[in-house]
Amino acid sequence: MNSVALVLPFLLLSCASSPAGKLSLQRSGEGPGEARALIWTASVELGVETEAFESTVVALSDLSRSLGGYPEEQSIDSIVLRVPAARLDEALAGIGKQGEPIARSISAQDVTMLRSDLRVRVDNLKRLQARLRELAAQGANVHELLEVEKEMARVTSELEVLEAQLALIEQQVALASIRVRLIDEATPGPVGWVFYALFVGVKWLFVWE
Repeated sequence: MNSVALVLPFLLLSCASSPAGKLSLQRSGEGPGEARALIWTASVELGVETEAFESTVVALSDLSRSLGGYPEEQSIDSIVLRVPAARLDEALAGIGKQGEPIARSISAQDVTMLRSDLRVRVDNLKRLQARLRELAAQGANVHELLEVEKEMARVTSELEVLEAQLALIEQQVALASIRVRLIDEATPGPVGWVFYALFVGVKWLFVWE
């Protein structure tokens, strides 16, 4: 029997018997010293006078570029910045200088295991893809070549999907996301100051600290 016919069923059986239908190979890139993969997301509400909204958005956009990032999306009163994760604190400090910080939140999503799993699956599929190319190069009858090509198409398609997912994860880990929303920093008019003075007076009469 041709070697292609012997090896191909073995490869297919290995894929079917391993978890999630993947070839069971030694894991790579999971050394004990591997850094955690974190996706950092921050949200900031910034008090700014309405007439300064446009210039503030421009300044924030320039800030992201100066830190090695870029503005991902923006509108009249908000902007989403992408900056290197290592410079997140620096970016937040710079944002705070553009107005009056009202609220801020920071969160981190740990995707270490997800990234590691994707890397392993991509590596395994590349190994299988290389082996299938070897089998195709050996030459065989038409039926066997068709089987190899069919499996090659499946592996290539799955590999492209996983590589796209891995690239997205790597980008999200490398670049933190900061959404900045501009809040109108309104100043009380003459009537507003009168009511404010009344409020302070009433508070003084009834509430002593």
